[in-house]
Amino acid sequence: MIIFLHFHKAAGSTIVEMLKRKKKFFKPNKNGNPAYQISYNKSTTIDYWSREKKDIEIWINKQRYNGVEVMCLEWNFFNPHNFITDNINYIVCFRDPLKRFYSCLNFESIRKTKSHLTPGDFQKMVFRDEGFIVSYNKDNYYTRILCGLGNKPYFKIEEPHFEYAKKVLDKFKIILILENKKSFRLLSKIGIKNINIPSKMATVYYIKKHDKFDKDFIKRNRFDYELYNYAAKLSNEQMF
Repeated sequence: MIIFLHFHKAAGSTIVEMLKRKKKFFKPNKNGNPAYQISYNKSTTIDYWSREKKDIEIWINKQRYNGVEVMCLEWNFFNPHNFITDNINYIVCFRDPLKRFYSCLNFESIRKTKSHLTPGDFQKMVFRDEGFIVSYNKDNYYTRILCGLGNKPYFKIEEPHFEYAKKVLDKFKIILILENKKSFRLLSKIGIKNINIPSKMATVYYIKKHDKFDKDFIKRNRFDYELYNYAAKLSNEQMF
């Protein structure tokens, strides 16, 4: 079973589409996230990450028996008490934290508020997606998600969370880095080959940067930058 941890605005939707060409997903799904069918044209994402560990294992084994090869997690991740590692191939893609934040700001400020928010105003807000509280606009987002704290946007991330996030990342079979297109060759380990990553995905900002905010962001997101560098190190090791 493959579980793709989809960090918001880090090429996740593109990767989901790559995987869908070769792998069988849970049906129905919403951008790869398993979902319940509510009516003919409506479904809701299944929050399987929040269940007890034993229940998660039973549910995943059932999907494996049904031939499902890939499931995604976009709004949160397993916590230290229910994180399962047996017979699971975890995949994730990282993006430079500040670039990911600006991409998220550009996309979500219009989608959620119909206006162009400043970076500071965007960070102050609390959003929901698919009914779940999310943290994609908060500091140390990567570390927060890997600790299963995506639904706690105001929870203070500290050193023990960072150390735990690194241990979780050590369990990932494939770690992609959006700024390093060569890392996408790692997908060949699961049969995904001849990948064409548009160059603009790795470089383009669509919104004006704010120098003071950017400097403060980098300081506040120390754990995410250290985690990003750690992920890049692991990704390079996976290529050899």
